[in-house]
Amino acid sequence: MYVYSARLLAAMAAKGVKYKDLEALLGRKNSYITARMAGRMPFSMDDVHILQQALAIPWEEVGEYFPPSQAIHPTEE
Repeated sequence: MYVYSARLLAAMAAKGVKYKDLEALLGRKNSYITARMAGRMPFSMDDVHILQQALAIPWEEVGEYFPPSQAIHPTEE
């Protein structure tokens, strides 16, 4: 499992939210959701706001659920 989605998946499971529910919440297709859950693309701020509310994620913990892109794919030094 990708580190990016582990915490988000746990929050979804706790609320009984499935991928199909994310599609409806965000108004996006499965391929959009999958790319973001896999860490290939970042969620938009609008997505984060919608998911934060739907999953009752405290604002002070949002960064743990939606880390910066560099945290998903660190650059090699």
